[in-house]
Amino acid sequence: IVDHDGAGGKPVTVFETLAIAAYCCDKSGKMMPGDAAARASAWEWAAACATNLAPALSFQFQLARAVPDSSGPAIEYIVGQADRPFKAIDLRLSDAEYLAGEYCFADVQVYPVAATSGMRMPDGLAPYPNIRRWCNAVALRPAVVRGMNVMPPLG
Repeated sequence: IVDHDGAGGKPVTVFETLAIAAYCCDKSGKMMPGDAAARASAWEWAAACATNLAPALSFQFQLARAVPDSSGPAIEYIVGQADRPFKAIDLRLSDAEYLAGEYCFADVQVYPVAATSGMRMPDGLAPYPNIRRWCNAVALRPAVVRGMNVMPPLG
């Protein structure tokens, strides 16, 4: 992104999802938990999505959809790589309404990945009841509705 109204009135260019999220949170003063422990938790979940969940689901898409003759064991391995962070997220959400305790940028980072790419898992989100509950709640937020409507239809 390019913020044409950056510090000192100078343009600021930012790339990579987490850096953009951090910049927007810092600039707006919104979506970042105020408590240091909650901020650390938010960063943990956002980073887990960016470094573990999203890449595994991207590989799964490539193998299962774009390369139809992919071997079964390769797909099973990649699905297993996505299952690990999904299980961790589901466990976290078993005792919290949102990933960092309060709705914040971590939820914004993880939700679209879980809500869309999670449907490509062998049983979708069925094995993750807490993620399903969380997805249903997050999906109702007006800003999420607007953001998800920007995407082309899935399928």
